[in-house]
Amino acid sequence: MLLQVLVIYAMTRTSLRRFGGIFFYLLVVFLTSIADMAVFLELASWPEWYLRYYDVNNVMRHLAVFIAVVSLLYGAAADHPRRAAYRLRLLGGTALLVALSLLVSPDPRLGIYMTKVARNLSFAAVLLNLVLWFSLIGIRERDRRLFLVSGGLGINMAGEAIGQSMFYLSRHLVFPANLLNVLSHLVCLYIWWRAFRLPAPAPARS
Repeated sequence: MLLQVLVIYAMTRTSLRRFGGIFFYLLVVFLTSIADMAVFLELASWPEWYLRYYDVNNVMRHLAVFIAVVSLLYGAAADHPRRAAYRLRLLGGTALLVALSLLVSPDPRLGIYMTKVARNLSFAAVLLNLVLWFSLIGIRERDRRLFLVSGGLGINMAGEAIGQSMFYLSRHLVFPANLLNVLSHLVCLYIWWRAFRLPAPAPARS
């Protein structure tokens, strides 16, 4: 949480307007982390209401990641020759992906339904982040800050995907899976902290 605060502070000094989606994601993670910590420290066993809250909490985090990736793609389209049409297709595709995530995961059990929705949003965010990476590679004068932000987000999502796979493989892998999730998130935050402390980049030419 301290590293989250440092990243948020660095953003407010250099890149708040440009990386609004990342800022929104950090706020969601920070606030939900406070709620998780309050429950963890106060209660020896989690009550039933918190189990329902955790499912919603998980979807909120994945939705925030998804919005962050879309915002990066939206900002990276500033130099696109058909910027307006590209951004319109991006926003339309985003709305379609969210709707499909909600519709193709029906389950009478709320927890399972929320888990499926979070999985679909996470998978879509990974694909969109790959699209962003390929578009950044094609730029002659690369925006180092944007490259680092996208790379840190990719590490975070990759670590979480591997951790979730380990979690479902065996109950004996729960601890290393959770540890991998935490470490990948810390690496992402550290990369972002270094990225947002960089001087403002020069305009890129495609």
